[in-house]
Amino acid sequence: MNTKIKQTLKLLLVVTLLVSLTGAAQVANVYICTGRYAKVYHSSKNCKGLDNCKGEVKLVSLETAKQQGKRACKLCYKK
Repeated sequence: MNTKIKQTLKLLLVVTLLVSLTGAAQVANVYICTGRYAKVYHSSKNCKGLDNCKGEVKLVSLETAKQQGKRACKLCYKK
């Protein structure tokens, strides 16, 4: 193989690795109740803590839930 092809293959390998590594980062999603007094986020839409939701149960990013001032559900996130 000539030098130019080797350099191109190395560059292609590096780019492929970078794309696969950055694509591996996943956004954590949680469930929230849109009700007026809802204050927690849940790991499952089937959590008993959502049974009394007066609004809609929505899937949002963990970051969004925290920005809305919500805390982790004590049933979903037991220590």
